[in-house]
Amino acid sequence: MTNRLPEKLTTLRKQYGYAQADIAKNLKVELSEYLNWENGNSICTLMQLRNLAELYRVSVQDLMDNRAELPLKPAHKDSDEIDIPFMNHAHANMSDPSALTMGTSFGQTILPIDQ
Repeated sequence: MTNRLPEKLTTLRKQYGYAQADIAKNLKVELSEYLNWENGNSICTLMQLRNLAELYRVSVQDLMDNRAELPLKPAHKDSDEIDIPFMNHAHANMSDPSALTMGTSFGQTILPIDQ
């Protein structure tokens, strides 16, 4: 049976948008050591496996069981929503349409197009 841990590590890392160097730094291991885990050239320790499971919010069993598929979860840790800072102001003012223009007339909010 093929060891699927390298495939799972790669899938999880990409889903969460991490670089290989980010994971190595997080786990306090050399980049080359982490690369060997993803390439299947070596296997991490049990403690490192626990840290990886915690980082990706999966069980150690999910990582180690070659028959199990990963229960992929949303990459956002706190919610399914994305916070867009400049939208917070607009959203707060949606109840007051006059506040959206911030005191300017409609014509002043549109920039002219130079040809």
